[in-house]
Amino acid sequence: MIILKEFPDRFVIGVVTSGYTGPNAPRIFEQRSWMQREGVKKVLYYLDSDLARKIGYENAMRIYNLSE
Repeated sequence: MIILKEFPDRFVIGVVTSGYTGPNAPRIFEQRSWMQREGVKKVLYYLDSDLARKIGYENAMRIYNLSE
């Protein structure tokens, strides 16, 4: 976790599920998507709130030039 604290602007964690979930998607993708999201939540839970927000949200918004 030290490296995350030293370089907080260089990490992103998340799960991409676009196109893999929905009524026509294979059931396994929906199950894995849920498990992956839960895993990401557990990792972020152990970080302090500012670092978790940066790695779990803000960095991706900045890197991909996304608007809220």
